[in-house]
Amino acid sequence: MKERPDIEERPDHGHYAACHGLKTEIETHCKDIFFYTLIASIILIFFTLGCTVFPVISFIPSLFGENYEVGFIFTQITELLLIVLVAAFGYGERKYLNEVLFCLYLLIFIFSLFTGRRLGSALGAIYGACGAFISRRAFSDYSFYKKLKETEGFPHFSITYVESLSKPAFSSEYTREIYEKSRSYYDDDIKSAIPDRSYSAPAEEHMAGIPEPSYESPYRSSSGAGFMDELPTVLPTELMDEEDAFVPDTSSDHDDSTFSDEL
Repeated sequence: MKERPDIEERPDHGHYAACHGLKTEIETHCKDIFFYTLIASIILIFFTLGCTVFPVISFIPSLFGENYEVGFIFTQITELLLIVLVAAFGYGERKYLNEVLFCLYLLIFIFSLFTGRRLGSALGAIYGACGAFISRRAFSDYSFYKKLKETEGFPHFSITYVESLSKPAFSSEYTREIYEKSRSYYDDDIKSAIPDRSYSAPAEEHMAGIPEPSYESPYRSSSGAGFMDELPTVLPTELMDEEDAFVPDTSSDHDDSTFSDEL
């Protein structure tokens, strides 16, 4: 394993960039191991349904019967799924499980060269060789990962994250400077937009000389009585002629005769 002096702790968090890059590299390796194990195990499961026997992998299933029996097929499928589960845990916090997978892949490759049937040995050799190649950095990755876990700043290794913990109002020094600068511009704009309302003279003197607004209307009379007073005003009696007008009979004779008839 190569030494990495750039991941040693520094008081100014200068090791964050190197540690973050190394951690990302380790996570990428673990992801590759997991997805390879998943895809390759699914392929071997299909061959298991066809009663194929693989070196090393088929050792425990052979204790439960022949390769065409249900016990053998079920046990081998379960074993392949357990290998996928080991790779999944290795993708997580248990990086040492990738070392177990590397040893398993290497063992399958070696035994496939000397034992087993033709189809099973060929598939086992390919399966083991590819798996051992992909997981070849498992030992060094685990050693570096243990060292990173003991390093200040794990697991984020982010200056922005550390500053946000110490100064919750701002995410970083750069962000704080930008905020204060933009805030000063905003305050200046607000002050320039608000008019000065501090009068040094009374309101009457301040408003002197400003003409009173006048509203001219074609319906306003010269007398200033109000709107609409220039329109012609017509009474109901003026709409009728004098001959057509109804005039009640108010003679006293008519009234007396009518009263006598009623009696």
